[in-house]
Amino acid sequence: MNYLYVFAAAFLFSSMEVAIKFTGGVFNPVQLNFIRFLVAGLLLYPISRRELSKLTYTLAKKDYLHFAFTGFLCIVVSMTFYTLSVSFLDAHVAGVLFCANTFFSMLLAHFFTEEKMNRPMLFAVCLSFVGFLVLINPLHFKGSLLGVVIVLISALSFSFYALVGKILYKDAPFKAATITSRSFLFGVAELFVLILISRTAPVAGALKAAGLDVFANIPIIQGIQEDNLLILFYISVFVTGLGFASHLFAVETNPVAVSSLVFFVKPVLSPIMAAIFLGDIVYKHEIFGILVIAVASGLILSEQHRREQVVALQEAESLQEAEL
Repeated sequence: MNYLYVFAAAFLFSSMEVAIKFTGGVFNPVQLNFIRFLVAGLLLYPISRRELSKLTYTLAKKDYLHFAFTGFLCIVVSMTFYTLSVSFLDAHVAGVLFCANTFFSMLLAHFFTEEKMNRPMLFAVCLSFVGFLVLINPLHFKGSLLGVVIVLISALSFSFYALVGKILYKDAPFKAATITSRSFLFGVAELFVLILISRTAPVAGALKAAGLDVFANIPIIQGIQEDNLLILFYISVFVTGLGFASHLFAVETNPVAVSSLVFFVKPVLSPIMAAIFLGDIVYKHEIFGILVIAVASGLILSEQHRREQVVALQEAESLQEAEL
């Protein structure tokens, strides 16, 4: 059952770019971001309520400030750029490049937390970025450079969100369910305020004059029709709501090495799904780049597993010494 959560999250997250492409661009990227995380936040809220009901802890003002900050980083910044990037790139390219967030997170954690990388892990991270370069093929690049920049900004800001979350919630008595659901709802509220501001004449005019039409007059429910309701339901309820719920359960019920499979499987699964459902052509250099990333992911997983075994052995030896 524990592994089921891992593979459910991996499958749902890997289908995200394909699902967005199926909307046919009828939704504004910010609008789609708002809808899907509103639904996800509401779906995860009961899990958070159940968690908090078991604690003798009342959320404080600082907790709400933390939720507001992490919600801004995740929903307003990272996920907005991510959804926007799919408009510029092939689904499988956007999906694989966003997975750079995993490796960015490891680098940031190495420099700003106690989670240090050893040489094998550093080598694997460097190898992964070689794989991303091969995937992009900068010497013969034919895609959207703007799209690549946007998705990498999304990946980096998502990594920063993960880092900030580790620091802010390090000593918090509540777990991922509360952090995620509350951050989502605060992020959605902040996004809603920005949407309303974008609909004012002065701001909309200034954004259009600057060539940022996508951020001007952002709709809220416009475009929702009977023929796209099913795909919107899938994106909001399944990919975002159940996807993040599965990921939460995977993190809580599995070792790090196992729960990390979610974002290590996505670079391989996303291109397969894009090829099957969208007919995306995955070029030879892209396949080679994905394979390099997969090898790097495997090395990291192996090293994480080795570390966990060492820690478990040390804890067992300490327990035996205490009993003696």
